[in-house]
Amino acid sequence: MVGIFILITLIMILELIEKIDAKSRSTAGDVAAIVRVIEQTRIAADAIQSELSKSTALANRQSDALAVADEINAEMLDKQIETQNKRSLELQRQVASIQRQVDDSQRRQEAARHENERQRQQDEARIQEATEEADRLLGRAGKLRDTTFPMYNGTLGDGRGLVVIRLGPHPEYDGIDQSHVQISMRDGDARRRWIYNDVDDLLQDLNKRDHTRYHYVVLIAPGGAADFHDLQEYMDARQSRIRYGFDVIGRDDGMRLIFELEDQ
Repeated sequence: MVGIFILITLIMILELIEKIDAKSRSTAGDVAAIVRVIEQTRIAADAIQSELSKSTALANRQSDALAVADEINAEMLDKQIETQNKRSLELQRQVASIQRQVDDSQRRQEAARHENERQRQQDEARIQEATEEADRLLGRAGKLRDTTFPMYNGTLGDGRGLVVIRLGPHPEYDGIDQSHVQISMRDGDARRRWIYNDVDDLLQDLNKRDHTRYHYVVLIAPGGAADFHDLQEYMDARQSRIRYGFDVIGRDDGMRLIFELEDQ
């Protein structure tokens, strides 16, 4: 805008110079006309100067306004950036908290999965054990139905072990020497069925035992009476240290401990 006013002023001054130059070559009567032209030019120049001053002031105000606006805009932008940064930090904290919750939930799910798997394996093992035990009991029941021998537990109610001594030939050992004396007992987890050469061999073995831990049952089959006489003397000589009982049985009769049935 200011450049336009300056250009117009220059044009008017050039026109004035041309007019003055032309009038200077005219007669003296035209001096008044020249003066009027100069006055008009001066008035126009003053108007241009006034307009130029207004334009300059307006430009200055606009420049100041723009500077203030830029400062305001910069401050607002800084505030917006600061607000956005705070919001971003808050969102990051929220995301971190959610991630921790997700990780914790995944850990709990994994732990629950492992526990369920462990419980499932334990349940399967218990089911397998129960199935095997049921099969064992069914087999045992079948053997009990089929046996003709009375069965006894290997341990009495007072904790003493039950020892079965059979004297006399046994049908299971027909044709085998040293079949007149045998012993069956369960000592803890040890299960024993021994055949002795004779009653003296049996007595030597009994001498090694703590008789207070056992109760003896003597089965006297045909042909075992003489051996029982020697065995009874041995037991009675120790008075109350040895607890025993006896019974006379047929050649094919007898009794067995439970573990002997299970070993069949």
